[in-house]
Amino acid sequence: TMVFTDWRYLQVAAAVFCIMVGMVWFFIPESPRWLIATGQESEARKVINVAARRNNVMVTSGLNDDEDILADDYEEDQCSQVTINTMFLPYGGEGYGVKDLFNKTCLRFTLSLFIIWPAFGLLFFGLTLASGKINVTSDHHLSFILVCLIEIPACILFPLLMDIWGRKPLITICLLIPGISCMIGAFYQSGWLFTVMILIAKMGVTGGWN
Repeated sequence: TMVFTDWRYLQVAAAVFCIMVGMVWFFIPESPRWLIATGQESEARKVINVAARRNNVMVTSGLNDDEDILADDYEEDQCSQVTINTMFLPYGGEGYGVKDLFNKTCLRFTLSLFIIWPAFGLLFFGLTLASGKINVTSDHHLSFILVCLIEIPACILFPLLMDIWGRKPLITICLLIPGISCMIGAFYQSGWLFTVMILIAKMGVTGGWN
């Protein structure tokens, strides 16, 4: 039997967990990139120093010194020079707005994200909400449980892979694998192969989105 037989009570129960997640706002520090972009360099230093102490690394001196920021250590770690440059842009006092998403530096990233995030959203929610219709198993409830449980190993595995491969290759893989899996599943809409392809697709899109 279901705990909630009325969709209103189910919605309230889900909303309670969303409120609990919102409580982390009081414990997570602000992004150093945002603090620097808005001229709050002292606060950015505090956040960076705390993160450095927890990770046992040394902080590069000179927050706005391009020569220090673009040191050999960053090149050896294969960090993006564009990311480093934009993170440590000197604050001009005017702030940034929506139009800055389309400037020469950010345009290609903006257009890429306009495509990537809707694709992730359609795949993630499409596979989740349609779990009863795509019949991963003969039992609708078991199908939904399997489609949701596959998110757990994805959330554990993909952050570890990101440290090895980097974000760009991983996001590419997380878009290709679910797409290929869904296309294979479209031709085999029953049996174990269909179930495996749908679960692989859900795992891939969950890892890429996270």
